[in-house]
Amino acid sequence: MNIYDYADKIAHRISRIVVLTTFLILVLIFLFILNESLSFLGSGFSDTILSVSWRPLSKNPSFGMLPMILGTLYIGFFATLLALPVSLGCASFISCQVRGRLKYLMLSMMDMLAGIPSVVYGLLGFYTVVKMLESTGLMAAGESIFAAIITLSVMLIPYMASSYVKAFEEVELMYGFQTRALGVSKWYSMTHLVIVHTKGHILTGYMLALSRALGETMAVMMVIGNSPILPKLFGKGITLSGLIALEMSGAQLDSLHYQSLYTAGIILLAFLLLINLLIRKIESWVKSNEI
Repeated sequence: MNIYDYADKIAHRISRIVVLTTFLILVLIFLFILNESLSFLGSGFSDTILSVSWRPLSKNPSFGMLPMILGTLYIGFFATLLALPVSLGCASFISCQVRGRLKYLMLSMMDMLAGIPSVVYGLLGFYTVVKMLESTGLMAAGESIFAAIITLSVMLIPYMASSYVKAFEEVELMYGFQTRALGVSKWYSMTHLVIVHTKGHILTGYMLALSRALGETMAVMMVIGNSPILPKLFGKGITLSGLIALEMSGAQLDSLHYQSLYTAGIILLAFLLLINLLIRKIESWVKSNEI
């Protein structure tokens, strides 16, 4: 056995250790959150899900999380839905229309935009979208579900477009020469070949963006108004992650308020787990169709 075989065996063992360690950390995180919320879950979980009243510090406390759950789903779904066509347009333009250094520059700019911290997008949303809503007279206070959807969709566009570019480029490399030789227009090639051939990747990218949108905290929290009420498009609201970020520091240790915030984390983890399971199903469906 030569030195390359030894190096390959060592790299294989290190990779296994890293994977097992990552899995163990995820399991420990889940068990810790579950343990912290166990007492609260046993005291009336259905009331928490179905109730709309969030008053953890009153004499008769109530811990209704329905507004937060609906707000999280509302913002995540509509933000990704708004970002999807723009992301597809950007990805198709970069992969099929741009060549050379300009393409490299645009991809670099897109990756840079995807890596900007969410708090920066929150500041931009507060000083542009929120102030615009206030100045136009549409709302007395610009912090709203609508402002959160716009801010989050802008934040998701480079993330989604970057993942779509890779899938579009693969199809372009496979069939681009043949379509140009046959005189097929770029628009027809994009709509009838590239989009159709990558529909599974598009759906997977959308689900990944939805998973990120549901867990986003800072950018949404800075523009949404943070009110525990049922979500309306031009009204205030709050998400599960925003609720945890705002109230965890003021919750008394081992109190019902403290445990309810960990329950919110369990609910959010359940959403993310469900989305990841759907992604696996989509990927297996894509592979079965390609065979």
